[in-house]
Amino acid sequence: MSRRLPLLVLCLSLLTGCIPPPGYQPPLSPSPSVTPTPEPTPTPVEVLSKVSTVVGQTSGSRDGNLQTAQLEQPTGLVINQTGLIYLSSAHTIRRVGPKDSVSTLAGGPEGYLDAAGTLARFSHPNALVFDSQGNLYIADSGNHAIRKLSPLGQVTTLVGGTAGYADGPLIAARLFNPKGLAIDAQDNLYVSEGGLVTDGGMTRFHIRKITPAGWVSTLAGSSQGQADGPGATAAFLRPEGLAIDSQGNLYVADTGNHRIRRVSPDGRVSTFAGSVQGYADGIGSAARLDGPADIELDPATGNLYVSEYQGNRLRLITPGAAVSSLIASPAGFAEGPLTTASVNGPLGLQLTTEGALLFCDSLNHRLRRID
Repeated sequence: MSRRLPLLVLCLSLLTGCIPPPGYQPPLSPSPSVTPTPEPTPTPVEVLSKVSTVVGQTSGSRDGNLQTAQLEQPTGLVINQTGLIYLSSAHTIRRVGPKDSVSTLAGGPEGYLDAAGTLARFSHPNALVFDSQGNLYIADSGNHAIRKLSPLGQVTTLVGGTAGYADGPLIAARLFNPKGLAIDAQDNLYVSEGGLVTDGGMTRFHIRKITPAGWVSTLAGSSQGQADGPGATAAFLRPEGLAIDSQGNLYVADTGNHRIRRVSPDGRVSTFAGSVQGYADGIGSAARLDGPADIELDPATGNLYVSEYQGNRLRLITPGAAVSSLIASPAGFAEGPLTTASVNGPLGLQLTTEGALLFCDSLNHRLRRID
């Protein structure tokens, strides 16, 4: 009886759970409840995350497909209603598309001539903008004129052709070195221009307005300087890129003053962002810009995209004037993520209907894209 007792105790222990059977593994304790961490809202830098080349590689004016075509220091950029891309490059107007082709629509050697297509002549064309009828307006800087390229390919002069400063009807008005263009829903055309005007020997910079009825007036600006205020009391220094919002406020890349200025519909000028030359993200006057050249307004968000020709950067400014950097690497050429991509002399900007940002990487002789 005493010899069977240990075996009986063992069996009873197994039945009551006091001793686990051989090979037994206790159940895993349940994991503590964890609340998932929400995904952070993407910043603009994270959304626009990759830089690539659309067309261009070495300097030249060769037409062809996207892989073989050449651009020479492209400056102005616009997209028409069908998605075709138009560029000013050297003394020509180029088109990208359809079917991934690059062609010369107008211009050739430097000069000044109204004519059809490639018989026409330009001198350092800059900004481009379309009106509601499909006419392409060109800031023909070297010829001190605004030119018009019709849908049929005919180039004519809208206003200017002789350096100077004069308001009035198109035939009598004078411009000096027009650079930036913007157009509103009523087809009023806005022009940034100025320099050492020959008549009077004054250096003047203005924002001009050209109505569809053919009248040129000065919206804001006077002699060179930096001053906010109404109309002619305000002062600019080499204003270039322009963008207009749905309320008629005009944003100006005041290149020489390293600021983004805002002009109300009645001509009152204020400083939106920037102050002294430099590089710093921040809000309003706390931010630093270096030679802002062009502006693109996103109507869906109110964000402004800014190219810095001197600083070799692309910046983003929110409606609250908060400035951040999209591309801020030293000048050069590099594709890929925004944090490592680089540019050299960026100028014209344009958003696509898909939300990609196109820009003229002028000194790299390329049209590039941020997806």
